[in-house]
Amino acid sequence: MILNMNSKSMGRFNVKEVYEEQSAINGGYDSISLLPDCILDHILSYLPTKEAVATSVLSKRWKYLWTFVPILDFDDSLLYSSQFEFRHSINVTCFMNFVDKVLLQRDKSNVKRFRLSCRVCFSASRVNEWILSAVKQNVQELDLCLFVEEPFVLPACVFDNEILTVIKLEMNCNLHLPPRISIPSLKTLHLRLVTFPNDNNTVQSLFSSCPFLEELAVLDYDSGMQLLPDCALSSLKTVDYTNFCGTNTEIWFLRFLLKNAVVLEKMNVYWSKNSSKDQMNQWKIKEQLHALPKGSLHCALLITT
Repeated sequence: MILNMNSKSMGRFNVKEVYEEQSAINGGYDSISLLPDCILDHILSYLPTKEAVATSVLSKRWKYLWTFVPILDFDDSLLYSSQFEFRHSINVTCFMNFVDKVLLQRDKSNVKRFRLSCRVCFSASRVNEWILSAVKQNVQELDLCLFVEEPFVLPACVFDNEILTVIKLEMNCNLHLPPRISIPSLKTLHLRLVTFPNDNNTVQSLFSSCPFLEELAVLDYDSGMQLLPDCALSSLKTVDYTNFCGTNTEIWFLRFLLKNAVVLEKMNVYWSKNSSKDQMNQWKIKEQLHALPKGSLHCALLITT
């Protein structure tokens, strides 16, 4: 059996077209369908859920395979050709109903990764239902990109969870947290465009709840993150800081991380494309960052302009 995917981008191709192409390569013999379920599920896990579900029309063998895939990837941008077109209520309803249908029809085995990107389509009640469904199925990795037009609060079960190892949040709003926060298994935390209420307790509570955090990624620094608890830094190995503008508060934050993260292995700093600093000032700030004291002897600081 030859599996030729060199000319195809995973998740962006016509599933039926690839299926027929492989059959033609193998003399009309459908050798792909003879693979064990575990291998086919693994292949489908690399596709956006929209494409994985589409394989159900290939043959009887494929009809229900997608329901066992442990990775769910919903992205509203895959369902429209332009943002203007998608804002039509019919298309919004189509996307929401699709997510509902998938979550209802898939088998109840554990979800390894749940990714939801709603850049145009957003309904607080429906999104909360989808997240709750993923949590009930013991999701380990939660990746949310939500462009909200109203105050939005994530379900409390996201932050009181012993199973989650990865949380990635991209939200253009304040992150409101429940009174009880406990994420003891969390190793990766990405905060993109996320802001915090004007109190230090929120940030302290969040980072104190994940003592084994190894990877932190930040896009657009929020002053609420100035004082992270020591327990959140004891295991930190990787820091990615994006949209760096060279402000004093940003430099202070990076200095704090470099000094107190004693097992830090790598810090990546990416300059903002819209930075007001000229090349000379960027060079001076770069030298300043490299001169900062490091608590880890093995930390590599990479600055990309």
